[in-house]
Amino acid sequence: MMCYEKHLFISVLLCLTLKIYFCKAQCIKPTGGDHMVLDDSDIIKDSFESGALATFKCVPGYVRDSGNGRIKCEGTSWLKLTLTCTKRPCGHPGDLPDGRYVFSPEGEEGLLFGATATAVCNKGYRLTSQISKRNCVATGWDGRTPTCEVVKCEAPPAVVDGNLVDPPQEVYEYGQAVTYTCNDGYTLYGRATIACSENGKFQPDPPQCLDVSCERPVVTNGVRVSGGSGPYTYKSTLQFKCKDGYRMNGPAEITCEIEGWDPSPPECLALSPKPSATPVTRRPESTTKTSTEKGSDDDHPSNNIGKIVGGVIGGLAGLAVIAGVLYYLTNKNRTGGAY
Repeated sequence: MMCYEKHLFISVLLCLTLKIYFCKAQCIKPTGGDHMVLDDSDIIKDSFESGALATFKCVPGYVRDSGNGRIKCEGTSWLKLTLTCTKRPCGHPGDLPDGRYVFSPEGEEGLLFGATATAVCNKGYRLTSQISKRNCVATGWDGRTPTCEVVKCEAPPAVVDGNLVDPPQEVYEYGQAVTYTCNDGYTLYGRATIACSENGKFQPDPPQCLDVSCERPVVTNGVRVSGGSGPYTYKSTLQFKCKDGYRMNGPAEITCEIEGWDPSPPECLALSPKPSATPVTRRPESTTKTSTEKGSDDDHPSNNIGKIVGGVIGGLAGLAVIAGVLYYLTNKNRTGGAY
């Protein structure tokens, strides 16, 4: 029990026992709502007489949302407190050149007391300091506005047997590009143009200048249908076809690469001879004939022709005999008449 409560209890006993009527009703120190405290002049008091006023105010970082901060002591009780407090808005921290803010929490809460704004630079830019966050405090956004500066790259690397098309600079900014070229007789392998990237390095890696050549390929029984006769340098392309009677084994087109021809030159292989026709065996026309039975004349046309020729000759011979007999008989009759 607090001291003023003890004093109040003793005073009440004295009033009741001694019937002394100098005692007055009192209220104990009031308790406010969320995010509020008693005013400085009231917070030091332990009790308030009936009819006295007490004033509440919002704590730092909060402001009055509605209601009144004053309450009155009536008898030994306080009247209802209507004051409500809400978070103080900080507003937007302002534009961030070449960047933006990311707020936590998101939405409207991200601009109220207790929120955090994190500076994020655009691609190709970086913060000039290690501090990237600002906090919404009771007095507004703390700290200073961050600064984003463009990323810079040192001069690009040199290339053996090659040079930059334009004179080199000491420093390049994000997005600036350089282009390489190779000396005579050398072939550029890789990307000719590279650029200052967001990590402060030129990307991709610089190219190489190489002395690339491929030997003249030999395709036996084949002929070249496209591509020159040499010399063959990097990325030279040839195309072949096979002569008649040969077929190609492998791709028809080859390209001169760093390691040589890719793919390997094709081969021309001789075509296989066409197989001869297989004689057709006739099946027997009747199941009653045996393998030893002679075929009919219809199965042997040459036999029929012989018979026809024989018949003609036989007929002519018969006619000749008849004619001879008739001639003999005629002459005989003439001779007999003469006698």
